[in-house]
Amino acid sequence: MQKALTDKTIEALKPEPRRYEVHDLRCPGLTLRVSPTGRKSFYIRFRYGLAQKHPLLGVYPRMSLATAREKANDWLRQVDEGIDPTKRKRSSNMKVEAVCREFVRLHAQTRNKSWRESERILEREFIETFGQRDIREIKRFDVLEILDAAVARGSTYQANRILATIRKLYNWCIERRIVESSPIVGMKAPTK
Repeated sequence: MQKALTDKTIEALKPEPRRYEVHDLRCPGLTLRVSPTGRKSFYIRFRYGLAQKHPLLGVYPRMSLATAREKANDWLRQVDEGIDPTKRKRSSNMKVEAVCREFVRLHAQTRNKSWRESERILEREFIETFGQRDIREIKRFDVLEILDAAVARGSTYQANRILATIRKLYNWCIERRIVESSPIVGMKAPTK
């Protein structure tokens, strides 16, 4: 369905048993998706190369219609310039050391009473080993090496803490689109 979206028309849209989309007539490519739960989300549709893409822009009312249109036009401008906006890098420095320090500053300090322990684990186990490597190049066997070394020196409980801290780091990196996926998905704790 196509409509000239306004705040009034968006608020009037009611949820149905199946999700549906309303395309904005004033901003080509901008789509409002209404889910059965009543959630209203802005998406942008565009073609980059041969691929049709439709990433999430934001959720209404946290993102206003004007902001969604502005952001959609910005994304379409980038596509016209030959840039894929979904592949944009969030940070120019993707070294393990820089990302870990940003994680501690923005996430661990604000949400964890024992953030110093997380910082110490990352510093001693992860940064010391991989500090100058790109975090996107860390593989599953790299993390397993760290965990195996901890178990070999008799620190079995610490090996579990190392895995939990690295898992939190990678989940945070995925949220921020620093990495596409975690190398430790499904990895079980080394000890009980």
